[in-house]
Amino acid sequence: SASGLAAKEGTTIMNNDNDKASTYQRRLRSKRPPDQVQNISVSSDRIHYKSLKLIIFLALTVTIATLGVFSYTFWTTVTQQLDSVAKAAELANERIVELETKLSRGYIERQIDLKISNLNNLLEEQQHQQEAMWDAVNAAYKLASRDQTGWSLAEVEYLIEVAQQRLRLMRDVNGAIMALQGADDKLQRLADPALLILREALLQDIQRLESFSLPDLQGVALKLNEVISRLGSLPVKMPDAQNGKILNVNNDTQSTVDNGQSGWRSLMTELMQEINRHVVIRRHDIPLHPIPPVLHQWHNDQMLRFRLEAARIAMLKESETEYHRQLKLALEWINDHYDPVESQSLVERITTLNNVQIRPQLPHINNSISALRRTKARFETNKEEHR
Repeated sequence: SASGLAAKEGTTIMNNDNDKASTYQRRLRSKRPPDQVQNISVSSDRIHYKSLKLIIFLALTVTIATLGVFSYTFWTTVTQQLDSVAKAAELANERIVELETKLSRGYIERQIDLKISNLNNLLEEQQHQQEAMWDAVNAAYKLASRDQTGWSLAEVEYLIEVAQQRLRLMRDVNGAIMALQGADDKLQRLADPALLILREALLQDIQRLESFSLPDLQGVALKLNEVISRLGSLPVKMPDAQNGKILNVNNDTQSTVDNGQSGWRSLMTELMQEINRHVVIRRHDIPLHPIPPVLHQWHNDQMLRFRLEAARIAMLKESETEYHRQLKLALEWINDHYDPVESQSLVERITTLNNVQIRPQLPHINNSISALRRTKARFETNKEEHR
């Protein structure tokens, strides 16, 4: 310890001082008289006493400092341990409360209900799997018990469903015809008289599809482009001065001059007749439009081009209503702003395009579907009777 080390150091210092003092005294005794030697001895005792007091003071100081450091360290350690114990006690209390909550009756009931619900869900899932397994076994049994006619009817049913999907989803008439022809080939190879009704229904649907023709959308688009390209050379509508009631300058109905008229009146009548032959005045019941300027004509061409372009876009999107609406607006615009004689051929072309149905209603194959159902029902009935 620090106090032991200080004591050892003090003892060593004292021994060293004693050795020095004894050596110093021996030298003085050998050189000085006896009275001086006695005084020197007394002085050395005093020095030795002061040194001892200093050593004891230092040792006590070191001991007290060591005890203070040790006490502070011990107090800090004890305080930390007490804090740790308090935190552990709080955690233990919280855990006890949580355990008490879990062990309460309501919590146990909820856990039991949850377990029962999980077991019921698992049981329902197993029941569904069992039902699916039985359905698969029954389907496999039916497939295994089929004869050649049953397999052929299954193939025919698949081909008819393919034809129905091609018509409804893709509007593919040729693909539907090929699927129905494949079904008819299957039935033809069986050579079963009981399947003639089904074959007849297939042939009727095939003929109906073959007689149906889809519109040539590419041709319609090309014709619209050709009409749009001719808009720059189309003359605008001019004021119509030929229609209207002719008004004579001379309101007098007398066409000839009587012999009894005076000369100046006869001259006036002849002058009015000459004016009527060279000047024509007409009265119109509706106001006439003035001759449009060049910029107005360009505006008319652009509006008509916009209508035709909108009709072409609607045709590409297969929007029947919008396609016909834009073409009707284009015809009305031509009738209001362009010369009717010069635009007659353009109106005829647009009218022809307006009569085209870009998305006509497709024919159905319900005859084949109904005949297939009746044939399958009859086939299953005969099979049950033979068992």
